[in-house]
Amino acid sequence: MAERRIVYVLVVYLCTRCYGGPEEGGWYFNCGDLVRIIGTYKDEDVARARRNRLQRLIKWSLNKPRTRRERAVDNGIYEARLCEDFAPVRFPTQRPEYGRRPSHAQLS
Repeated sequence: MAERRIVYVLVVYLCTRCYGGPEEGGWYFNCGDLVRIIGTYKDEDVARARRNRLQRLIKWSLNKPRTRRERAVDNGIYEARLCEDFAPVRFPTQRPEYGRRPSHAQLS
């Protein structure tokens, strides 16, 4: 049986904070919408290097005029991320519950 190879997908998300609920005075979680798929890679080291380079470019171009993500009401920031095998259109794929970490197939 042939060994299954992982494909690393380099994508750009527009990330922001979403309101989770009123528990303990209110809580928020990170969420993001897919902006663009940049490419796919078979080698994880190459994929991570490309992600790091793209994130530096994003930091000094698209995100320079934007506010910090910690603020719940903002325009969000762009982030380069790696996903395994596919890139969800939105993350997290399911709305998290209070006290539980969201699960998704993202490496970064």
